Amino acid sequence: MSWRNLLSRQSTNICLFFLSTLCFFQFQSPLSTICITSHGSDLKDTDGFVTDRNELKFCPQWNRGYECNFLNETQHTKGWGDVYSGMWWQSIDSMLQSNFSEVGSLEAISFQTFRNHKKVIHTVDWLDFCVEHLSKYVKHFILLDSYLDESKQNHHEEVRNAIQNLTTRVLQRFIDSSPKGSCRQIQSYYDFDDAEVSSTIAILPLRITSLENDYLSHLVTLQTAATLASLDKVGIPRAVIVGVTDNEKYIAQRSFEMLKDRLIELSYVDVGTSSSEKEWKLVPKLALVEFHRIISAFNENYNRRNINSTFFSWLGPNPSRWKNIYFSEPDLILHIRPRALRSLSLELRKGHILNSHRLQPIPHMQQFADIYSNITHLNKELADRLKEVLLPNLASFSAVHQLNQFSRNDTCYDQGKFYPAHTSDPSTPLTGLLKSGKCKSIWEFCGFLRPERNYSDWADLLGAHKMLLPYPLLSLEGGTGLPLVHHGQRVCIPHRAELIIDEAD
Repeated sequence: MSWRNLLSRQSTNICLFFLSTLCFFQFQSPLSTICITSHGSDLKDTDGFVTDRNELKFCPQWNRGYECNFLNETQHTKGWGDVYSGMWWQSIDSMLQSNFSEVGSLEAISFQTFRNHKKVIHTVDWLDFCVEHLSKYVKHFILLDSYLDESKQNHHEEVRNAIQNLTTRVLQRFIDSSPKGSCRQIQSYYDFDDAEVSSTIAILPLRITSLENDYLSHLVTLQTAATLASLDKVGIPRAVIVGVTDNEKYIAQRSFEMLKDRLIELSYVDVGTSSSEKEWKLVPKLALVEFHRIISAFNENYNRRNINSTFFSWLGPNPSRWKNIYFSEPDLILHIRPRALRSLSLELRKGHILNSHRLQPIPHMQQFADIYSNITHLNKELADRLKEVLLPNLASFSAVHQLNQFSRNDTCYDQGKFYPAHTSDPSTPLTGLLKSGKCKSIWEFCGFLRPERNYSDWADLLGAHKMLLPYPLLSLEGGTGLPLVHHGQRVCIPHRAELIIDEAD
């Protein structure tokens, strides 16, 4: 049998992927040398990652000629696991067709929605519609806190404080930069007659079991505020946080205080009194069941104008304006390419479900290089322990490809049903890692804190993260700036073009 017959389609895909990745890496310098602004100057900030390359002080032109390309149902797994994102966007009429009263988990909210509709929209270009998932990243450093304490090493407290301060600064920077860099306060590129975002209400369920850890409470507040800031940035007019106890109310109010200068309407609704404590762990279910009831009741009573305070707390002034619902976990920073919005709006009007790409920030040595360097001189053993919780700045991990949604030609095209983390069968995602005990956390973090690995040996260090090695790391300017991979093990090929911005007339 000839070698041509032995070469399967999957092995061809793998070869092409690695060749394209290799070529891309070959012509891309590490992060510290590819941070180029539109004026050709280095814009690397003090945290080791890049701030917004163009310092957006203008508004992109509404591009009516751009059409999104979408993945078809043959390009994702049958159970939707590789495209689950923790959010969806659909018309309220479409949402009313789903019965959420029987769901038993947060994930089931999405899967129930997907099963009830003929078409779920997923963009081919990740930059058109994606979210950055924050909570796993920040929780990683909560674990680091206890890990360093257990080590009983000298200087562990100052290392812990430095890392925690750096982590909070990433989120605070996104919150603070959103109004300054957003066209939302000048001339929103989303405020057009055919942009469905202006008739969208956002619902964000929130559950906080304890406020005893001040640092964790602050992080939850920051990630909630960052999520709300991203909604304001794209032009969603109203967001409602739904909780069941005073804990959620406290976090919501602190988040609102951080955003009091924004255009978005913010409201908190408590559904705890109308449900039992056993149901409180399923706040997403309670939120949608109640919103379903509110909308149905409003539609029935609208002609009699029987609008009470309950309607107002959910729907705000002029409640008849809402045509669409954006449902999201409160730890997802939303990104929409401005020129993609018209195409996404057309799909909403067809009754389709919009589902974003869920991108996971990865703790990376580049961000913590200064801390690592300083502690190396003070306590080498403690510095070595940091290697166990940070992705190394080695091999392909040393290149983080920055992409800009406002650049006309930056792209990251999805590669279909190709999951290189699953080396034995990359046509399907790798599953069962948590249940089998092979990973202590999500697959992206599987290489951290592996007792059988020698993190002082570079080969063993890379081997610990072997599932991530085939994936190009990317980051979004205007986002957190953190390295990202797809939570569903999917791949895109990043292409960074010369910076050409769609400027307004």
